[in-house]
Amino acid sequence: MRLMKIQKDYTKKVVEDSLNSLTRKEGQFYKGTLRQRQVLETEQSIIILGDVEFGATVVSKGNIVVLGAVRGTVHAGATGDRNAFITALSMRPHVMKIADIVSTHTYLQDETVRPSIARLDGKRIYIDPLENLEW
Repeated sequence: MRLMKIQKDYTKKVVEDSLNSLTRKEGQFYKGTLRQRQVLETEQSIIILGDVEFGATVVSKGNIVVLGAVRGTVHAGATGDRNAFITALSMRPHVMKIADIVSTHTYLQDETVRPSIARLDGKRIYIDPLENLEW
């Protein structure tokens, strides 16, 4: 139980630190599902209202929030921002990158269909559930 609270506190801190580090609170929205061979690149954080299907790629210098499923490739913090995060309603990416750290689907600890957040801790990407987070 205590470990769960520590993980929640840490995840909350990572998100808050990332948001506070932005000089301007800006981002982009994309409405629609990204399909195979489609690539979405942005200089800012992005909120996707749809899915990222297998074969699609999203690259962001900031954070990536997907209000849908992630099954393709997602790369947050593309210019080296180690505080960037990726969150989705269903997290099953083929390839996930945060800054210069890469995780492929065979190495993900928790392929999950529940709302989750991926963050960098040292040289590993961790995926935690978004359930019961106290904001």
